[in-house]
Amino acid sequence: MRSAESSDKERGLDNILISWHKITMTPADSECVWHGLSLAEPPRIILAGNPRHGLRQRSARYLLAQEWSLHLYHYHGWLEVGARRYRIEPLAVSLIPPGTEFTHLWESVDSWHVFHLIRLGRTGCPVRLREFSPPLADGEVRYAALKESAGWVTREPERASARVWDFLWSQAERIVEPVGTAGQHPAVSEALRALERAQPDEPDLRCLAKRCGVSVNHLIRLFRAATGRTPIAFWQERRLNRAARLLSETRWSVKAVSYEVGFSDPTHFCRRFRAHFGVTPQTYRHQKS
Repeated sequence: MRSAESSDKERGLDNILISWHKITMTPADSECVWHGLSLAEPPRIILAGNPRHGLRQRSARYLLAQEWSLHLYHYHGWLEVGARRYRIEPLAVSLIPPGTEFTHLWESVDSWHVFHLIRLGRTGCPVRLREFSPPLADGEVRYAALKESAGWVTREPERASARVWDFLWSQAERIVEPVGTAGQHPAVSEALRALERAQPDEPDLRCLAKRCGVSVNHLIRLFRAATGRTPIAFWQERRLNRAARLLSETRWSVKAVSYEVGFSDPTHFCRRFRAHFGVTPQTYRHQKS
């Protein structure tokens, strides 16, 4: 990172970079969402870490020329991005684009977070990602995963990249509403949001139904009418699609992928994968390569 005291020439280059990424920002209900990002390929991690802040100073300002700044916080404080100000709480997430000045303000000497400075690909199906997300329901699991990936950057960069890539996809999936949500029953909408956060643990239908304010049987009927699948089948499909993405874009072993998406038995994973895609994980990877 470099400080915000950049020259006008550098700022001009940063603006060119933003145009190159074809990024636009859309305020929606006080949220800023970055459009046009490509997650077709794993990101390239330039730097990562799990630092502690607040010991010597209570704020720091940054401006990165080429890297996106991904942070998962574990402290209370504030984030300022231009004129926008966000309240940081543990397990909140921010994603700041290159060429954008931002400031962290810490409230204690134990201000920990995990960060990854990344570069994203140029082409591929565009997705949307929030500039700032409130605390994640599965934040502790995600924090531990990103903290682990930060330690992999120098010795296992591809593995670290795959972990961050998967996290970014999970964030994109929190924004993109499923097709046909117009007029959808509120219980179905709430169930979809909960299921997106359920990986890698299989959701408990009773708890899910209680969260949605309906009975288990009624939730299943509503969900099947809206999506054509039961809640568990929907969750299993998303888990297998995530596994397929990891198989096609990383060099992880089939065993490692199975564990990453929540299967305790790789043999069971292979059977489920073949039943869904019609080929074994190894064959799927070969076809995609």
